[in-house]
Amino acid sequence: MVRHSVSRAVIIICTLGICYPFAVVLVERWRAENTYLNGRQLRFIGTGWGIFGLWIKWLLLLIITLGIYSFWVYPRLMQWKVEKTEYA
Repeated sequence: MVRHSVSRAVIIICTLGICYPFAVVLVERWRAENTYLNGRQLRFIGTGWGIFGLWIKWLLLLIITLGIYSFWVYPRLMQWKVEKTEYA
């Protein structure tokens, strides 16, 4: 997990947050591969490109509203993660 945290941080810092969706996908794939529910492994099927457009929209709204939109971004990001997680 430390390797994923470091790679995630490098991606986010070097791209000023624009590639955050790709970092999220890295972590969620690791989490799903290491999670079992009722003896069944999970699989994360989301892609960085799948949420990239939404992330750019959210990032612009965060800037315009001076961060107030963050109250809506987090639940929508969590919803996307759950929708893209399934049993393997």
